[in-house]
Amino acid sequence: MMVDNIEKLQFLDNYTSTHNIYRIWIGLDDMATESVYMWSDQTQANMSEILTLFIQGEPNNDLGIEDCVEFRRKSKSASGLNDTPCDYYRPFICEHVV
Repeated sequence: MMVDNIEKLQFLDNYTSTHNIYRIWIGLDDMATESVYMWSDQTQANMSEILTLFIQGEPNNDLGIEDCVEFRRKSKSASGLNDTPCDYYRPFICEHVV
C-alpha cells in the first residue's frame, strides 16, 4: 500500500487499531540505494511527502541494517512509518485500485 499521504496513514492507524495489529509492512524500501525509497512496484517515493509520515527520529537506519519500512502503531501520538530490518516477520497490506 502506497502510504504517501496523511489520509492513508490515518486509514492504517484505524485499520491496525481495529484488528489489533501493531506493525505492518507497506511495500517501501531503500535496499538498492540508501535513502532512496522505492515502492514494491519500483516507483520512487516522493520524499517530501513520505518524510512527514515517519515517526519522529525516523528513518534512522539503525545499525546500518534498516532498509524496509513498516507502519508502526504504538499509541495515537506515535503512529507512523518506521524503517526496520527487512527480515522481520510482519503482516502486510496491499492496495487495490478499483
